[in-house]
Amino acid sequence: YDIFRKTVFERDNYLCQKCGKIGGKLIVHHIKPFALKKDMFSTKNGITLCKTDHQTFHKTYGYKDIGRAELLNFLSE
Repeated sequence: YDIFRKTVFERDNYLCQKCGKIGGKLIVHHIKPFALKKDMFSTKNGITLCKTDHQTFHKTYGYKDIGRAELLNFLSE
């Protein structure tokens, strides 16, 4: 998990992919829900979000039946 997080953060330049915030409280959001346990540690399944945007995403879209489409919609808002 630590390698997964570090790799995603480095790929995204430690930058929230929603608001552009650099550093601080960053989270690697799983694009396909972590609970599915499919590709959960593939860097293709992770994106860097700040803590605030990560909370907003889940408050808006929940935790179940979410994926790439919901993330793309969230990022474009």
